[in-house]
Amino acid sequence: IFEALILVFLGMGLKYRLITWWGIATLVLEVLYQMRDIFYALPKYLISATLGVMLLAAAIVMLQRRKGDD
Repeated sequence: IFEALILVFLGMGLKYRLITWWGIATLVLEVLYQMRDIFYALPKYLISATLGVMLLAAAIVMLQRRKGDD
């Protein structure tokens, strides 16, 4: 976790967005990895439903941000 935080702060300090996003993604993946037992205890349909809703939400946001395609 410390490596991810170092990447985030290094990217912010040097103003490199790629390093910052890389650190954020690493931090999120590390936290999800540590929560794997909680996710395995959930019913499978709940995981599928949550992922489906997240994909729909992402599609709606992307469609709303589209410019000039009216």
